[in-house]
Amino acid sequence: MPHIIINSQVNFDLIHSDFKGRIYRSTFDGGCIYNFKESFQNVSKDTILINTIPIESEFIQNHFIKLIKKSDRITVRLYPTTDPKNKTSCIKRSLIMIAKTILEADTKGESYIVRTNLQQYLEDKV
Repeated sequence: MPHIIINSQVNFDLIHSDFKGRIYRSTFDGGCIYNFKESFQNVSKDTILINTIPIESEFIQNHFIKLIKKSDRITVRLYPTTDPKNKTSCIKRSLIMIAKTILEADTKGESYIVRTNLQQYLEDKV
């Protein structure tokens, strides 16, 4: 399953409370459009779900991206219940976009990616 693990001291609550729906158009994969609609945080404040809709030239796949906070690490992955069967490069890039947003939120620049199986997408500019 695609995932990214980030070592970060970024305030996890702010990722949710500062979330604003965003729409991006990619220069890759035929100009995929990403619609990050809204976020939801659980009561214990250690999990965030982001409603994500990547619109590809052939179809639309609605899914959630799950952020999990454990000590100083944030895991970015697909939420298993809405895990798309067809994990296109647009689906994988949506995870990268959320991870880059977390990294950019660190004003001290101390956050970094610990592990991922999406390395080939990290250098791409959306």
